[in-house]
Amino acid sequence: MNSGNHNPHWEHLAALGQLDSLANEINLWRNTFQESLTLWMQQAQADWIESVQPLIDDLQGLTPPQLAQNWKEGREQLSALHQEGHLLREEYLQQLGPTPLACLNSVLLQVTQLESDPDQMGRVGSAIFADLKALEDWADENGIHGEDYEKLRLWIENLGLGLLSRQYPSGQVARQQLTRLWQNLSEEHARQQADSALAAPTQSDRWNSWILLLELCEHETQDHAPVLDSLDGLDADVDDVAIRLGDQPEVADLVADYREASQQLRSALTQGKRLKGWSQILPPILVDLDCLVPREAQPHAPVSRVRSLCQEFEAGTLTTERFQESLAHFASTLLESRKQSRIQTAQHPSEVAFVEALGKLQGGLDILSGVERAGQASRLEMGCTLIEDGLAQIQKLETGDG
Repeated sequence: MNSGNHNPHWEHLAALGQLDSLANEINLWRNTFQESLTLWMQQAQADWIESVQPLIDDLQGLTPPQLAQNWKEGREQLSALHQEGHLLREEYLQQLGPTPLACLNSVLLQVTQLESDPDQMGRVGSAIFADLKALEDWADENGIHGEDYEKLRLWIENLGLGLLSRQYPSGQVARQQLTRLWQNLSEEHARQQADSALAAPTQSDRWNSWILLLELCEHETQDHAPVLDSLDGLDADVDDVAIRLGDQPEVADLVADYREASQQLRSALTQGKRLKGWSQILPPILVDLDCLVPREAQPHAPVSRVRSLCQEFEAGTLTTERFQESLAHFASTLLESRKQSRIQTAQHPSEVAFVEALGKLQGGLDILSGVERAGQASRLEMGCTLIEDGLAQIQKLETGDG
């Protein structure tokens, strides 16, 4: 379904003044679009039917010759109708499950339809390859890659190719296979997100955490409340940076861009809209703004013992057995350190912070203990960072600075 804004052939006809031909093209598009909507209505739940009927009514009310005669306005009207239909279809497919992606759920819908109407083989094959292209575009747009993504992509491709020999799974089997592949991909992507978080796009831990939260909510959850709840704090941080940097044109432009985007994001979240695409809008502004914040040179800190162990292990000068033995020895000192600490009672005002620090230590150890081979630098870095943060926090508490 082509929209008036994106059909070069329609634009060519309009430029040549071939308005009768343009009207015929519009009429053909209108009829095809209406037929597809009617087909969806036959398969959909009542609430979706109520949503799509007004769009069908609008399509029936179109006058192709008039649209062609007033092409500037007609183009916009057709584009708006096309976009409305696209969004309705996306919402319909998303609520079908079992994944949050409309293109994947569409694949299952196509396979299920074949069970009741095998003569639709050609149409279904075309639709499945269109869904595959949509998946690939989504992956490119969101930086999705890896072995599990390739398995999912190949599964859809083989499903489409299997139609040539009339070999395809039942709807139930396809749903089970797709659910498993999507779960594997989600877990793989979560690991990739954790690894990318270590890259620290800004020098602010709070900003980095918010960026990661936005990306996770955009791709893996329907609960956007955490993003909305944390937006006030982010706004305050940006205002503080603006005050510290003073009156600079570049700063003013970035802050203005941020405030506009923040307001739009808040409005979208309040209206329950999806977060798709927002990780490509706000984070780059924060990164650019962060680059303008002057930083004092920090003295080079000595390498901690646990980081030294990880570096030796990753370099191959320390065996897995020795690495794990050293970690176990380090872990055994946690309890003793706890006993010797002057912060031992639940009534102590710093007890919560101390427990939090111990949690970081244990969390870091758990991550490192799960590393059984070299080549997992991101997990080693994550574990080291947690342990070092925990040690630094305990040291501050012990000296009375915490």
